[in-house]
Amino acid sequence: MQTFKKNDGASWNRGVWKIFGVDENNISCEHPCDSLRRLWMISDFNHLLKCFRTSTLDDRLQEFKTPYGTVKKRHWEALLEEENYRQPNMKIAYKLTPAHLNPKGFQAMNVPLATEVFGHEVSVAMAHYQPMCNKLKDSTPTQKFIDLIFNLVQAMSSRIPRDALYVKDDCRNKQAILKFLQFFEDWEKFEKKIPVSRSTSVGLKVTLRATLEILDMLKDVCDFKYLMTATLSQDPLERFFSVMRYSCGGNDHPDPKMFAQVYRLASSFSLIRPPRECNVSGTDLLKSLVDAKEVLTSSNKDSKGLWLQSIDDMLESTELILKGSSIDTDHDYNEAVTSDAVQSYIAGYIVRKLKKIVKCVNCLQCIQMSAEAGKKLQRNDVICKMDLYGGLLFASNELFSLTKQLEKCVLRAISKNLTNLETISDISIELKKEVLLKVGCFEHEYKLTKKIIDIYIVMRAHFLVKSANRRYDEAKIKTKTNRKNAKLLS
Repeated sequence: MQTFKKNDGASWNRGVWKIFGVDENNISCEHPCDSLRRLWMISDFNHLLKCFRTSTLDDRLQEFKTPYGTVKKRHWEALLEEENYRQPNMKIAYKLTPAHLNPKGFQAMNVPLATEVFGHEVSVAMAHYQPMCNKLKDSTPTQKFIDLIFNLVQAMSSRIPRDALYVKDDCRNKQAILKFLQFFEDWEKFEKKIPVSRSTSVGLKVTLRATLEILDMLKDVCDFKYLMTATLSQDPLERFFSVMRYSCGGNDHPDPKMFAQVYRLASSFSLIRPPRECNVSGTDLLKSLVDAKEVLTSSNKDSKGLWLQSIDDMLESTELILKGSSIDTDHDYNEAVTSDAVQSYIAGYIVRKLKKIVKCVNCLQCIQMSAEAGKKLQRNDVICKMDLYGGLLFASNELFSLTKQLEKCVLRAISKNLTNLETISDISIELKKEVLLKVGCFEHEYKLTKKIIDIYIVMRAHFLVKSANRRYDEAKIKTKTNRKNAKLLS
């Protein structure tokens, strides 16, 4: 029997709430089929979050007052400028883009764009750049506001028991929900007209309070230990209907009979189905797919071997490639720079990766710094502020210096040519121009340094590809918009 009903914030759904007598003061009603049970009304949290983002970061509303202080949209814009959004250097708020602040068209319906703009990395980046950026001097209220929304999103999107919602009062997610409800109540008293619509504010209050009541009911009646709040959203249902809708083909008005027929077909359809009039059976087709996967794996192993061999040649070589002219090195205006704080954060990630494979005690001491000593260094400021994430380690000075050398080579190679098929080769050429530091004990320094170079360059290659794909998508959207405008003007 259904315990709660979830829907989006459409007016007709709010009409259903009104029929059942549900509002911000009365969040449940008597169950129609069982007078001893309650029926809760819940609005889809992801939909509420998108409406909340759209209202608070509207272009017409550059700032708004909260109990924390004045939250300004220009703080997000200043962060994009400070981190050189379009440059290939590594960033703290690496997910933040202009599309997060000014979504166009269907981007306003994108859930990741709504959650990432309130990410923990964004508030940490603002706190880090606050002393050195004049536009972020007054960003403390914005940082507190971002952390508040981020904790709420984490509480309402848990998918594993570790992050689930527990009944006990010291549960971090439960405290996040209660804190937001208290903030919202204080906000409405503090400001007569808040930038959030009446429908969104009522939906948030009813949904969050209903979540807490459902948690108590599951504990008392069903003896549940926790509640994974991601199950309260309607995303799984929407994904299912989108698959069914896509299977119907180009039909804008599918009826229930067509949906039922497509559902039966999808339930019994073979994943390995040969084309019509094909002379290959399903078994042979499956075997060919497996063989193709093995071919791809073997080719990856070959390319990996060539890359590791190039690192060996580079470390064994005693001759350096002569650098370019002084004009190229002294006046490279296109070369980006990665700050020491971000570099130290990435070096800590390298330490975490290496600790899984390095067994030598002396080598571990060479790559990692104690937490007590690491917190005293200014370059570890981001790691100290990222206290929400576990497993962050402090890199030694030797490992930090080596990763900094590698990062300079990567940025120097990218400044000369954009990301392409020869990028790894360009980076290798730049590496051969440097006398790379060795990290590790006397016995394992060669092997450990090779592994560090491999991990770092492969990781940076992934970042560069993502950045290149993002630039390509932006250029494609811009071209599409220009063509549309040209048709309107012609």
